[in-house]
Amino acid sequence: MPKMSRLAASVTVALIVTAMLAGPASAKILRIYRGETSEGRRVSAQIVSKHGDLRMREIVFHHVDLACEDGTAQAWGLGFGFGGWPLSADRRFDFESVDPMSAVRIDGRFWPGHARGDFSFTVPALDENEQAILCTSGDLTWDLLRKSPNPIDELNTRSLDGVARVRLTDDGRLRVRTSEV
Repeated sequence: MPKMSRLAASVTVALIVTAMLAGPASAKILRIYRGETSEGRRVSAQIVSKHGDLRMREIVFHHVDLACEDGTAQAWGLGFGFGGWPLSADRRFDFESVDPMSAVRIDGRFWPGHARGDFSFTVPALDENEQAILCTSGDLTWDLLRKSPNPIDELNTRSLDGVARVRLTDDGRLRVRTSEV
C-alpha cells in the first residue's frame, strides 16, 4: 500500500475534520473547563452547546476542605451531574440545595474561554462527645479555563454521541477511530 504524502494527509485530515465538525444540524458540542478553587484545589465542568443554547452537564470539585466547629477537618470530593440544566441568557448558572444531610450553593458565569463563580458546602457532623456540629467549606471562588485536546498529537472531535480520533502516524498513514462516549 503506497504511503500518503504529508501534504495529502494534511488535506485529507482537514477535509475529514471539517465534515465531522459540520456534522448534522443537531450536533451537540461538549465544552470542557478545568481550573481551581480559591484554595488551589481542582475543579472541572462540562457545558453542552447546541445552536447557541448552553446547558450545564456537570461540575466536579475534586477536593474540598471543610473546617468543623470543634476544630477538626474533613476532606470531600463532590460532583454534581445536571444532565442539561440551562444557563441563563447571560451564561449564568445558579444552583442551591439544602436538606438535612448537606447544604450546597454553586453559582457562576461561563464565557467561551473561561468561567468564574462561587461555591460553599456545609454538612452536619458529631463531635467526640456526639454533639451536633457543622463542618463547612466557607465561601470559595472558582476559576476555570476552557481546555481542548492537543491538536498536534491527536485531534479529538467530541459530541455527546461519540468520539472521533484522527491521527497522522509516523509512517505517513492516516488513522481514524470512532467510539461511543
